[in-house]
Amino acid sequence: MKRLRQRLMIWIVKHSIFIDPCPLPGQKMWEVKVDGETVYIESNNRMFAHLKAKICYPRAKNIQVIKPLNIDNYA
Repeated sequence: MKRLRQRLMIWIVKHSIFIDPCPLPGQKMWEVKVDGETVYIESNNRMFAHLKAKICYPRAKNIQVIKPLNIDNYA
């Protein structure tokens, strides 16, 4: 059951990524540390930001979602 839930979450995250310069309503930019490197991921919440980071960086040893950022500063 756990593996099925994990596959379902990965499927949802893979199919919910939009390539759009304008963020969707409710989306935030998240600061994520991946093996000591800072990357920025757009997501609805902390959990999806972590899952998107896992998908983008499958060989990463340490993924840590730090904080949501104000999108107005990066536009």
